Amino acid sequence: MESLNQDVLIEILSHLPLKDKVQSSNVCKLWSDSNKYIYGNQPIGIDSDKLQDPKFVEWVDKRNIGLSLNVRILDNFTKLCIPEKLYKKIVEFTNFFSEYSILEVPEYIFEFENLMKLCINWNRIEVISDKISNLTRLETCYLSFNNLETLPDSFGELKNLKSLYLQGNKFNVIPDCIFDLENLQELSLENNSISLIQSDIYKLKKLKYLNLSENKFEIYPESINNLELLMYLHLTCNNIKIVPESVSRLENLAILNVDDNRIKRLPQSLIQMKKLIAVHYQSQRW
Repeated sequence: MESLNQDVLIEILSHLPLKDKVQSSNVCKLWSDSNKYIYGNQPIGIDSDKLQDPKFVEWVDKRNIGLSLNVRILDNFTKLCIPEKLYKKIVEFTNFFSEYSILEVPEYIFEFENLMKLCINWNRIEVISDKISNLTRLETCYLSFNNLETLPDSFGELKNLKSLYLQGNKFNVIPDCIFDLENLQELSLENNSISLIQSDIYKLKKLKYLNLSENKFEIYPESINNLELLMYLHLTCNNIKIVPESVSRLENLAILNVDDNRIKRLPQSLIQMKKLIAVHYQSQRW
């Protein structure tokens, strides 16, 4: 089996009944590795230099698969040599650190119309283009540890977005466009400069995870208590003095983390919260 060309081997095994496909995965590592992508709906993880190989480009173009693209060097001036016929294949785009410390998301990324995951952390991004709304299928977005102070209104048009991570930026308030993300389930704004939360947060009716640690809260933001499905709430490393009794309105809350605040005692209403599993509480030393 190992002497066969990879494409030939995959083509042969792809015609097997499902039961035999599973069995063949147990005895053939090459088929198992390929099978998990083609039949498991998992994107193929590649580095950008792989797209310079014409044979690989041709192989991808002929198959119904997605690409998870990892770009190590990303800048504002150089458009990656990605064949346009593969734009629709790119479903994940990742860059954790750029050699050039980019100031904005490169424009060509907004041409990846099937992109579902965007991850550009640890840069110096100050601006997000209005064209972000082109990524209508985006479900997960990481823009952590940049220099963002706001987001464009068009960001609120990402109606499929479920997870948004913006920790380590320069937000003073939560951008209003975030409240238009009606399917958002996870939101992290840890390590910013936020001191209050607008009442419109109630619009995030599907939100289950909220991280507001390492901000500038002195008063517990009671508008959070309108998030009916919230399960995980993190408010560590703020200056909150009191957690109000009204926190019990969060009927689905499982984890409450209020470590390193100025809280002297917790509300008795926590006893009434049937789904609460753990409370992390250790006051700052003053």
